[in-house]
Amino acid sequence: MPRNRLLIKKEIDAYAEVLLEMGESNDSVYSISAQLEEMKKVVNMHPGLREVLANDSIDENTRVTVMHEVFKEFDVELIKFVIFMAERRDIALLPRVAERYDQMVQDKFDVAILDVATVIPLDDELREKIKNKFAAQFGKEIVLREHVDAWLLGGMNVRANGRRVDCCTATRIERIRAELSSVSTGGER
Repeated sequence: MPRNRLLIKKEIDAYAEVLLEMGESNDSVYSISAQLEEMKKVVNMHPGLREVLANDSIDENTRVTVMHEVFKEFDVELIKFVIFMAERRDIALLPRVAERYDQMVQDKFDVAILDVATVIPLDDELREKIKNKFAAQFGKEIVLREHVDAWLLGGMNVRANGRRVDCCTATRIERIRAELSSVSTGGER
């Protein structure tokens, strides 16, 4: 049965508020943000997992076991929260809950959360340079969520507030290739 969009938005807000309260109570606001981002990726990359978590014909113990196995590196309280979402058949809302949670954190603490993907882990010096550059751009304190992405040739990809700043070498090479292929060398007939 289709659900009203307004009710879904209220559910998303409620989930995000509960997570924010949980994060504030145990000083893990930014940790929850990072873990939600990773959970979102896992659920998005594995549609079969989403189906298992939402499938009523699979007994609850099996679903809980799958959740604990898939997310064993994550905070136990966050796993319980996502299990609760799955039991309510709301696991498909996880990406939107994660986005809403980030927005609430950014609004409440007046920060900007940046996802930074690099080929190798950032060192302290580069981390500070990135924070300083984007703090000037956003006019806020910057919180980094760092990701290592072996598919990047070099450089980094930065995402903030739905905007993407692509600084990776592969994109630069592609731009140069496109420019060079459109340049006349003067020898064509």
